[in-house]
Amino acid sequence: MTGSDLKILAKDRVQDAKALHAAKRYSGAMYLCGYAVECALKARICRHLGWTTYKIDSKVAQMKIHNFDDLLSFTGIENQKKTFLNEWNVVANWKPDMRYEMTTPTPAQTQEMISSTEAMLKVLT
Repeated sequence: MTGSDLKILAKDRVQDAKALHAAKRYSGAMYLCGYAVECALKARICRHLGWTTYKIDSKVAQMKIHNFDDLLSFTGIENQKKTFLNEWNVVANWKPDMRYEMTTPTPAQTQEMISSTEAMLKVLT
């Protein structure tokens, strides 16, 4: 997948999250926000490293991850984290295994995640 594709996918997933939030499907909205941030981080890594695609091979297998803190370390903007720390603290709690959780976030928590995700996409893309 190209960096441009990842950037588009990130924006699309935020729109999907908003639609789910409007439909009161808060867990799904939260999950898609995290997925959007992951895509944006990987797009930023492509940009920073000059890659045309985010293709992981044996040389860079350590980047086949979902951990946001680890991904951020490859973006070239980790030292700027204090400028987006509030938003980062909201989105960084996302884990891919959230799709299996039975808990339902509140509408306010979901809206905060959507807002923080949108802010992070502005920083990353």
